[in-house]
Amino acid sequence: MSPNLQNRSKPYAANMESSQSPARQEPGDIFNRSTTKRPLALWGLGHLVSDATVSWCTKWAIEPSGADAKTRGGQIEREVASMTHRLSVTDGVPGLDDIVLGLSASQAMASQAMASESTFVFSPDLVEQLKSLAKLARDNDAIEYLLHRSLGIEIGLWLADRRFELEPREAAEPSHGKELAEQFESIIEENLDADGWPDSRLLKQIEALAACWARSFQLLNRCDVDILGGVQVQLEWFARQCLRLRLKDGTMIFGQAGSDWIDERFWDAVTSMSKDPHDVLIANMFSGDLTVTEAVNSKRKKITPAMAKKLVDPHNVSEWAGSFLLRSNWRTKSPRVAVDFSNAESSSFSESNTDSVVDVQRCFTEIARNRKLVSGQTLPEIQIDGNLAAFEGGFDVVCNVHDDDLDYVEMQTRLSHGGRLNRQWLLSRSDQFLVVADSVLPTNASEIDYRCLWPLAAGVTTMAETETSEVYLQDADTKKIESLVLPLGLPEWKAERFDGSLVANDDSLVLEQQAHGQALFAALVFDLKPGRSRKKRTWRKLTVAQNRQPVAGDQGVAFRFQLNNRQWFFYRSLASTGNRTFLGQNVVSEFAFYRFHANGTATSLIEVD
Repeated sequence: MSPNLQNRSKPYAANMESSQSPARQEPGDIFNRSTTKRPLALWGLGHLVSDATVSWCTKWAIEPSGADAKTRGGQIEREVASMTHRLSVTDGVPGLDDIVLGLSASQAMASQAMASESTFVFSPDLVEQLKSLAKLARDNDAIEYLLHRSLGIEIGLWLADRRFELEPREAAEPSHGKELAEQFESIIEENLDADGWPDSRLLKQIEALAACWARSFQLLNRCDVDILGGVQVQLEWFARQCLRLRLKDGTMIFGQAGSDWIDERFWDAVTSMSKDPHDVLIANMFSGDLTVTEAVNSKRKKITPAMAKKLVDPHNVSEWAGSFLLRSNWRTKSPRVAVDFSNAESSSFSESNTDSVVDVQRCFTEIARNRKLVSGQTLPEIQIDGNLAAFEGGFDVVCNVHDDDLDYVEMQTRLSHGGRLNRQWLLSRSDQFLVVADSVLPTNASEIDYRCLWPLAAGVTTMAETETSEVYLQDADTKKIESLVLPLGLPEWKAERFDGSLVANDDSLVLEQQAHGQALFAALVFDLKPGRSRKKRTWRKLTVAQNRQPVAGDQGVAFRFQLNNRQWFFYRSLASTGNRTFLGQNVVSEFAFYRFHANGTATSLIEVD
């Protein structure tokens, strides 16, 4: 299903003329190559191909020069010809290694032809071989081969750019470029929503796709091929989404590439897809070039993360894609959480591309600050009266609130045999913590068993306190504390008897709780401000009353927690709502969250009816 693109436009800044936008690289500069930069063909892809492919791509990426250009052209031609004779195709689909080799060869040949000022023309037969490879890559339209198809389009565009003079001009060439443009437009229309957020099945290869689409976009411009206005808008939004997903090391949340395969030219290329000056400003802020025009702020010459948040909101929620990103601000080490809650109808991308088609519920979660801390499937295992409950129908977003204080998303899915699971995500923008809470609400139950595993990202491990229930997340090598995790549903002191535990394994956290009754509430607080994590902390379950009588734990719950000198408290209804009280507050809503002040007053941050 394609997203609806009608009546959708990119919000350009009314007070900024295009001539006032910050200087950016010319498109051609992005394609300049040198031995000190990552080869274009390997951006976001080097981890997916063999060492031999990396070696060939790196060798071909050496910049040709002067008198050696013609000799170098002949060498490249022989090497490429040798490689193309060994390309393998399985079931009509060439392997990713072969496609990347073909892409790198096409880029090397184009650059060589330009450097030699058309005094060296590559063999038409060799060019046709590469075109045939590109066509095979484009012919498979399955979602798991979308990267192959995108790269196939890019190869065709490198070979179709007649400025490179790769072969004698042919009358059919312009129509070929138009055909490639239409295929490129089709990919963008079908796989990005109106805000440029990708189909969740593409998220694992977001870096490689962003690189390919950015290069293809520039090649189309260089070939003087116009792109549909709606597609242009999607690409501009996509560039912004990539900036939202960017981590401190230049990689992206959800992505798998690693910083070895991304450099600043990658981000120059991605940002070049947007004409919105705000996107350029934010990209420059990330790269360290903070200079801006007086059109943004007449009194300051630099853009700060606080200014960036006023220009562009850092969060995004896509119900169409079944995924979202929440982040506190635009700082490179901003706390953030990203969740893919889409109902998987087909396999995710893998290096082998051999995954079978599946239909399962998922809640793939990444929690990060300046690095990823949690990364993996976080869907809980729930047993109702001894029977394992299944999830039916996928998650739906039932509440979505964003303001200067916090981001809040609540999702809901059905349980087999009746009932539901609600998961709440509350990210404090100013106070830098994340609350994740599950409400298990079966139709009928007397015993509920809950178990949720939180996989840790690579290079992160745990350290548990001996007498209390909290757990630290730390760098596996330096042992530096990266986060503190509080299990609100468990007693602070382990000596207290309780049915549950937070187990700290080397590669995961496992929260287990049991409840006797009609509902269970399980919550974790991730303190994402490391300098605070070793300071004072405490938490308590609060008494909830209605008509001056205590409310049972399967009807409503409330908690207070403290991080250093600040405190917060909240209430969650687990059954029908009513006029209830806790800690001096009256609530009739389903969920309420407060900041507690030292003078005894409280500020309501959010209430959900």
